[in-house]
Amino acid sequence: MTKKRIWLIITGTPLILITYITGLTMDVPQLPVLKESIRNVFFHSSIWFALLALIAVNTFYSVRLIKTEKLTDFHYVIPAFESSLYLMVVVSIAGILTGSVWARFTWGSFWTSDPKLNGIAYSFILYLIVLLIYRSDNTIHFRKISGMLSLLANLVFIVAVIILPRFTESLHPGTSGSPAFFGFSLDNKLRIVFYPAAVGWILVSLYLWSILTHYKLIKNKINNHTTKNS
Repeated sequence: MTKKRIWLIITGTPLILITYITGLTMDVPQLPVLKESIRNVFFHSSIWFALLALIAVNTFYSVRLIKTEKLTDFHYVIPAFESSLYLMVVVSIAGILTGSVWARFTWGSFWTSDPKLNGIAYSFILYLIVLLIYRSDNTIHFRKISGMLSLLANLVFIVAVIILPRFTESLHPGTSGSPAFFGFSLDNKLRIVFYPAAVGWILVSLYLWSILTHYKLIKNKINNHTTKNS
């Protein structure tokens, strides 16, 4: 599996490195409030695209986990679901940290009562709850409950972070109180750097998911073999 997807890391890593170096050294437009901090769009915003890719993967395997009945089918579905859930938590933390630093230098505080920020907080807490429930019991019943809750958490993320802020006053671009993200923050020069960075993060996150899934598959095989021989 990992050999087939090696192109993800081979393509994604250079994209991230090149865009980050370019993003830190290029001239950027001096937008009101944002100033030089607009460079963080290459770090912070691109990470959220990786999270969206992982949410798509997690949603797919959550549905498969819920629908799966044969024990043999759980062999791959459970590690794939678990790996996506772990990475979603890690990527969420990275996005929150880079966003907090950006907020400190633009809005004067590491955290505000911004609707999009609150939506991210709700979603992150739900992901942690799902992870705790998943790890609390390894029975198939609890695995399926975790899949259902994961679908709910993904729905909350889409609604609370992407949809609802568009209809409320928010400091983030793309809401009713501020211009659209791509129209306000990015000129053509920034887009040339931002899009490859987003693609790079998506590819790398998918590769990390495949690596982690492969690792868990091998670990399960070793544990099963040890159990049979004991």
